[in-house]
Amino acid sequence: MVKLDAMYPTSEQDHRQSGDAAHGSAAAYVDPRTQLHTGLGRFMAGVYGWMSAGLLVTAVAAYVVSTSPAVMGMLYNSAYLWTEQGMVRSFSGFSVLGWVVLLSPLAMAFFVTPRMGNMSRTGAVATFMVFSALLGASMGHLPFLHSLGSIGGAFLITAGMFASLSFIGFVTKRDLSAVGRFGYMAVIGLILATAVSWFVPGISLGISALVVLVFAGLTAYNTQQIKQVYLVHGDRDNVAIMGALSLYLDFINMFQAILHLLGGSRD
Repeated sequence: MVKLDAMYPTSEQDHRQSGDAAHGSAAAYVDPRTQLHTGLGRFMAGVYGWMSAGLLVTAVAAYVVSTSPAVMGMLYNSAYLWTEQGMVRSFSGFSVLGWVVLLSPLAMAFFVTPRMGNMSRTGAVATFMVFSALLGASMGHLPFLHSLGSIGGAFLITAGMFASLSFIGFVTKRDLSAVGRFGYMAVIGLILATAVSWFVPGISLGISALVVLVFAGLTAYNTQQIKQVYLVHGDRDNVAIMGALSLYLDFINMFQAILHLLGGSRD
């Protein structure tokens, strides 16, 4: 549990500082809040660093899965992945194990990651990396749906959008709480709409466009929230790791939606 009292000097410290000032002491008192503002840049660099590490783990996991026929055969329906010429450049379904891998990050998001604030730093980092690896493994089929050019283009577009929106969230003086509330309510609707799109494929492009818009807003909101939490609490209770996870999810969701909008089938 985060406690604010430890951030500020105790009455004994106040008395000592007052006494020093009264006797002309050269030692100057530095408000902890000033120290927090001074360290904000370093803290945010750490957040983006952890986020980048998560993206790297995801990319490596996706690459390992996509280049291993044995793993692909376990995660995806092999009847849809093989022909006389070799591996089919298309994707049609997950195996039972594939569904487990696909749904594991969602289960972690609901039941494990909310507890990261109470974990040790090592435990929080390990949870983030495992989450990133599982999500990467569930994305191993993407190279069989899209060309490498489309994947690279989607990544660059996402990176540009993310950087711009995160910067806006960091520097804006406007309270983005309303954006956050609307965004998280919209996410629930998008999850339901995505389930419907499995049976009505024609609406999938519209859903992807909405996903981009919603997570664009959440990127700015989450950046502002991470900054504000740090300025109040400091880097406690794994704030940097949890902030990195929230921005990581914004990036991943925008990337997948943009990739879907770009198309670029390998067939």
